[in-house]
Amino acid sequence: MYLHKKDQIKLTGILYVALSSLSCGFPLVSFTGSIQRSTSLQSTSIITTDIPSLKSLIRKAIAPTNRGITATPSQKSEIEDLLQNLETCCPLKEPARDPRMEGKWRVQYSTAPAPSNGQLGPFLGVARQIIDLENGSYINKLEVEPNEWLSAELKARWFEWDGKVLEADDIGDTSEDITNEQNPEENIFSLLQSSLSKIIPNPLNNNLSGKGTFTDYGATSWKVDFQSLSIRLFGISIVSKEFENTSRVWRMSYLDDEVRIVRAGRTGKGEDDFVFYMTRED
Repeated sequence: MYLHKKDQIKLTGILYVALSSLSCGFPLVSFTGSIQRSTSLQSTSIITTDIPSLKSLIRKAIAPTNRGITATPSQKSEIEDLLQNLETCCPLKEPARDPRMEGKWRVQYSTAPAPSNGQLGPFLGVARQIIDLENGSYINKLEVEPNEWLSAELKARWFEWDGKVLEADDIGDTSEDITNEQNPEENIFSLLQSSLSKIIPNPLNNNLSGKGTFTDYGATSWKVDFQSLSIRLFGISIVSKEFENTSRVWRMSYLDDEVRIVRAGRTGKGEDDFVFYMTRED
């Protein structure tokens, strides 16, 4: 219910990567399977291999959407086409291993539900990821400004993904997922706690449908194991939770010095992915 459904055109993986590699001037990445592309991309004029121009178009498209929270179906479709266009021009073969993953990233747009998109209950906040490559860990921070009077911090560890699809025992309990029909008067902290399973991304790489296979999954993908969540109100801890056997898959579909795109899903399959468009913060 969170993603806009669009008709998909399936292209064979080898043909698609060959075309995109030639157009972007980057070497081929060999894989098998199929790739899904939205039909609207074929009928628009946004196809370009100029990365600065693509980034400018993306900034303009996401600006009125509150980082995706208020995006209409047509806006989501336009932004998705632009993101896919940028992903085909990714300059890296192994983005998940690149040192530029390190540091602080701010979520500028996401199709994920709250609170991963920066919305804490009825409040609009800012979502960030802080990645520590040396220790194999990261922190997801969600803060309501000014002065971070309400915040949530999720700590996790990551490992190179081996390509194994995550089963129910790995992804944790998702039976209490938040929906748009939920009573808006519900206690904010109960809301946050019941949506823990969605607080972090699980990416998909280079528009794969989840059926394609890479020989080296770790080059593009991480398996993320959640460790703990804490929620603070005016600096005082009000919720603290430890996790066991709660994992996700992240796939890095674009990375450079400024921008990162992550396709995130609960199992590693393409059908449950969300997209995160992030920019680097100092």
